[in-house]
Amino acid sequence: MHRKLIILTLMLMGLNAQADKRVTGLLEQAHQYMKAYSDWNIDAMSAMHHEAIQFNDPTATEAFKRSFAKQGKQEVADFLKGIFAEQRPEYSVFKISQHFVSGDHVVIQSTFESLLPKNWYGERAIGPVLVAIPITTILVFEGDKIISHTDYADYHSYQQQVGLQLAPATEKPATDQ
Repeated sequence: MHRKLIILTLMLMGLNAQADKRVTGLLEQAHQYMKAYSDWNIDAMSAMHHEAIQFNDPTATEAFKRSFAKQGKQEVADFLKGIFAEQRPEYSVFKISQHFVSGDHVVIQSTFESLLPKNWYGERAIGPVLVAIPITTILVFEGDKIISHTDYADYHSYQQQVGLQLAPATEKPATDQ
């Protein structure tokens, strides 16, 4: 009986070590991915995507009135590249405050900070337009590839912050006809 208990204990320790290794591996991959996301390095992000990746940001879809749901490695890469096109922010970073792993899911709570491209707001921009908003990113892994990336961001705060940094819109003078 004593021998069976020792064998069972050793087996459980081995399983726990494997689980810890998996968690550590997923967290390392997730942090590398978020670094690439901060750098807006779509090629590095895409290298970590599964061929059938699903990208979704339902909060952005609602805020910007266009779909932020894409599927497939190439479609997701093209979509992400198109968000800033050739006008990448001078500064952007995801500052991770918390994370956890549950099975194949990595949930990351961070603050997204970005100095938005100047030409987005033209003459209305009083100066550089900086935003800092909370965002939750959920990554689902299949093996060592990300099969799903979902963001939930506080775009209400985003819109408020942008609004405070823009001059009021001027009305066009009426023309006599």
